[in-house]
Amino acid sequence: MKAFSDGTRKPNWLSFISTALVCLFTAFLLPGCLTGTGPALRQVCPEMPPVPDGGRVSVFLNLERHEVPRVTATVAAVEILEGENWVPISEPAITLDSETIGKGQVFLGSRVITASRYERMRLVISDAGKVDGEGRHGLPLDRGEIEIKLPDPLELAPHASEVILLNWDVDAAFQAESTQPLVFRAGSFLVAGVASNKVYVSCPDIDTVYVVRADKNWVQGAIAVQGRPTYVVADATNKKLFVLASAEATIKVYDLVSLELSEEIRIPMTRDPIYMIMAPDYLSSFILDGMGNLVKVDVKSGQMLARMKVGRKPVFALYLGSQERLAVSSTLDRTLYFLDPETLDVMEKIVVSGTPNSLLEWENYLYIAETETSSVSLYDLNERKMVKSFPLGYSPSRFVSSGNNIYLTDEMDMSVTVMKGGQINANKVISVSGVTGEMVVAEYQRLLYVGTGECDGSLAIVDLTSNRLIGKVEVGAKPLGVVVIQ
Repeated sequence: MKAFSDGTRKPNWLSFISTALVCLFTAFLLPGCLTGTGPALRQVCPEMPPVPDGGRVSVFLNLERHEVPRVTATVAAVEILEGENWVPISEPAITLDSETIGKGQVFLGSRVITASRYERMRLVISDAGKVDGEGRHGLPLDRGEIEIKLPDPLELAPHASEVILLNWDVDAAFQAESTQPLVFRAGSFLVAGVASNKVYVSCPDIDTVYVVRADKNWVQGAIAVQGRPTYVVADATNKKLFVLASAEATIKVYDLVSLELSEEIRIPMTRDPIYMIMAPDYLSSFILDGMGNLVKVDVKSGQMLARMKVGRKPVFALYLGSQERLAVSSTLDRTLYFLDPETLDVMEKIVVSGTPNSLLEWENYLYIAETETSSVSLYDLNERKMVKSFPLGYSPSRFVSSGNNIYLTDEMDMSVTVMKGGQINANKVISVSGVTGEMVVAEYQRLLYVGTGECDGSLAIVDLTSNRLIGKVEVGAKPLGVVVIQ
């Protein structure tokens, strides 16, 4: 990546344009469908008539054993048996490669099907082979259709979102007595479990919050959330997940052990909520709406505690723990507002040079991402003055911190910039194709999860020790909110 003389980076136009062209090409060929990339670009929700009051089924695949010889297989279709009919979950062909999968996971497909009882599914295999130093050797396929019995019947309820996990027994291809060289088994469904070491990622387009195991980086389950789930906040102590359902202007609260909906809080006098944070005690919520209002809601009673119009088009809010203030970024008037978190009265405001976006509190400093001027500003919270501003990237978006490092996404440059705390110059730039902005840190695993979703949908995984991109968690839809419980 080249740099200008002032230290700024040229946007990664080639990568950006090529990604956009692939997305446009895919959208043209596959109208009305989501797309995804596993080992190969594919259509993950076949274009079929909508199913009223149906439920969503998503299918993922892992290897039963990670260190195995290399086998490849072409899956022509993933289907589930509904009565006497096989219903497609994903098409066209998906190429599975045991070497590529390794310890990871492959997203096979997702779609809404009839709410019913399901007991069997199948993979339609068109080609398979073992790969060694001498090349690829085809495997005999007596039956191209491999049926899989679910260990427990799937009782798919209307508007539910369920996950089927498949295990691929690669070793079966090397057993001389085996009559079926390709063996797949279905695991049990996640109905409840331990809430710790989980990543929760919302996918508004499919009304689903996926549950990801942080120790393995596998999708383990799903929570159906009607109304376009956007931002998510987790209360680790009380095992609660707060989800902003933007289309319904509602906060939905889920028990993190049972994954059941425990309560719904209708946000009073609010249309088009765009952002949500919680107070440190999780007793109240702060919501920005599309009309420029900041609303404070008591999450126990559901009553509105305060409401204030803030600037012109506010887009981001941050609770400043050390200051006991709320900071709100307002874009059209290029102003940062500091509010009393009890009354929402304006206590202070500062005008910045660009359009303020996300904010990050680090010690006594406030980091401000300014999208229009492609810069980052540093504000001293104790001295109440701007320290410095520096051009950084092309479209700085979201911050997160880990230890002494600060990470900043750049959607146009498709990258994550690494900075040292208290500084605003780039120490390292990590290329992340299709970055959409939101991030979260899993400190126990020393991992950074970055939402991506230009053509597919996934969480890119960055190792925080080496600051290298090491993989991704595929979810098959564009993610938005993401939170971790450790």
